[in-house]
Amino acid sequence: MKDIDAEIINALEAKEQLALATIINRVGSAPREAGAKYLVKKDGTAIGSIGGGCVEADVWQEARRAMEKGEGNVLHFNLTSEQLAEGGLICGGNIDIFLEPIMEDSLNIYREVLKVRQQGGSGILATVISVDGCYPKGEGIKAFIKASGEKTGSLFWGKDLEEKILGEAERVLRGRKIEILAISSEEADHPCKKIEVLLEPIISEPTVYIFGAGHISQQLVPLV
Repeated sequence: MKDIDAEIINALEAKEQLALATIINRVGSAPREAGAKYLVKKDGTAIGSIGGGCVEADVWQEARRAMEKGEGNVLHFNLTSEQLAEGGLICGGNIDIFLEPIMEDSLNIYREVLKVRQQGGSGILATVISVDGCYPKGEGIKAFIKASGEKTGSLFWGKDLEEKILGEAERVLRGRKIEILAISSEEADHPCKKIEVLLEPIISEPTVYIFGAGHISQQLVPLV
């Protein structure tokens, strides 16, 4: 099973273009939970899954556009029974997917995320997904903030926004689920009316012990 964070690092080191889709909200019986990811490279290669079928096909097309324009977007899917039958899906519901081009300045952020996952620790990967209803462009929209306060990357709205995220970090890490933090101009020192930030808990991966060396174990080991 390919690790998406590792694939992002490899692609950015090779200066490849890529876009990342993340399910940020799910209502109903959609096949993948919030937090599921789907990475699309410039050559069309895709890694991960957000459920397959027509949803994944549409996101793949939108990912190509996101790479060309350098713009992200939140995609909304309302899966009716007719769409399920036509698109090869077995689960319905509503899905919101955040699609973002991953820029070269995010390389050190993902290196640190992977390091924490593999070597221990915890933190919040924060990505600004909307500023007054529009996707922000440029630098300063993504940062990895460890529980200790150590930061990689930057959020150009300054310390008020970072402190707000740190204030939510313990709760988000404890819940182990992604959340969207909405911040108004009254809560932080910035000129925008509303900022939405995707908060993703990053924690170290547990150790799996497999006993026995039979044919089942041989097939199981590559999956974990």
